[in-house]
Amino acid sequence: MSWDVLLVRLPDDLTSMQEIPADHTPAPLGDASHEARGSGV
Repeated sequence: MSWDVLLVRLPDDLTSMQEIPADHTPAPLGDASHEARGSGV
């Protein structure tokens, strides 16, 4: 079994998923040096 987790910064005043613009590009959660790497397993 595996679990997929999605972390996304969304606007604070968001009340439903339909309010997210189609062209919304969230800000990065951190800089590239902290990018997650797969374990290869």
